[in-house]
Amino acid sequence: MPWASTAWSCSKPVPKALILFTCSHPQKDLYQTNIELSHLRLVWMRSKPSFRDLVSAKLRKLAPRQVQNRPNGEVIYTMASPNDIRKGTVLNYENDLWVCVGFQRVSPGKGSSFVRTRLKSLSSGKVVENNFKAAESVTFEQVGFKKMQFIFGDEYTLTFMDGHSYEQVAIGRDVVGDDARYLKEGLDVTIIMHGEKAISMELPIKIEYTITQTDTAVKGDTASGNVLKDATMDNGLMVRVPIFAKEGDHILVSTETGDYVERIAK
Repeated sequence: MPWASTAWSCSKPVPKALILFTCSHPQKDLYQTNIELSHLRLVWMRSKPSFRDLVSAKLRKLAPRQVQNRPNGEVIYTMASPNDIRKGTVLNYENDLWVCVGFQRVSPGKGSSFVRTRLKSLSSGKVVENNFKAAESVTFEQVGFKKMQFIFGDEYTLTFMDGHSYEQVAIGRDVVGDDARYLKEGLDVTIIMHGEKAISMELPIKIEYTITQTDTAVKGDTASGNVLKDATMDNGLMVRVPIFAKEGDHILVSTETGDYVERIAK
């Protein structure tokens, strides 16, 4: 009996059915009607091996990085492409949970593209490097987001506080990496939580700083090609700014590139 054109049955009732149209209906898409994303992994696991590639491909189109609204702020990820991996992404990989602390997309001249990652185990703390082929599937784990303020840091940890509950959490500098240089007291950031544990942080795309030290523009700088100069921000961050910028100016800096964006009128 053809396996196609039948609803996938699970041992647990699914509130709203996920229907797979396969084999004899290759032109059909995979449909979903507000199904719980946690069931998508179950569908893949219960698929026949010869059918998993098809299911995985369609699931990636259907729900990569999809978000469910939950009262507790919980966010659920599911199977997705390695190209969706970011800093702070939690992967369920080789029977352990790993947080991505670094990644790089690589497109070699020969061979398939892949994503080079540095992963930190949430159970042991060890850090490993792993390459994921762009064509394969990865499983994202449940995480949540909390808005918090940076309050202080030391040699090893960075501490953040919830402005409403005054709850404090600490994250290792090794997890945050170079992003720590953008932090300043009182800065609002997004803390990534796994259960009750803070595992990483996301910066705003742009942050406002005050220039505390920079050289005065010298006549002839533009003619000689010196259109940018070094400047120190109020948190110690070094940024290349236009020659017209002066001490006391408020500027926006991109946290994606570290570059000057614009001056803010005050």
